[in-house]
Amino acid sequence: MINLRFLYLHNNRLSKWTDIQALTSLPSVMHLTLYSNSVCTVPGYRHFMVNSLKTLLALDNHVITDEERIEDASFGYRFRALNEYMKLHIPEYPREKSAEQHLFNLEVDIYRLKRIFERNSPAIMI
Repeated sequence: MINLRFLYLHNNRLSKWTDIQALTSLPSVMHLTLYSNSVCTVPGYRHFMVNSLKTLLALDNHVITDEERIEDASFGYRFRALNEYMKLHIPEYPREKSAEQHLFNLEVDIYRLKRIFERNSPAIMI
């Protein structure tokens, strides 16, 4: 799955740490959702996923921040993890759309995700 960009696994009864450890080998994933799985209640879940997937720009409903990637960094509230500036809308993908329309919508989602990340990354702003 070298070209996989989005992987939505929320609400899938993933309960073991080994269920998500295998996801760290995904080379190109940009947005991963795992919320509403019991494995997400394990302490350190978000930190592990954020720092194991270098291409990941969003985890669950939030864009990943520089503070999450850089140990002991603090850039102020706007750039803090899980705040409202980092909230990401997960679209519904209707089944009746054509493959071309679906691919176009995915490209739009990639564009939006990258823009949110860029606008809220002090490292990129500098």
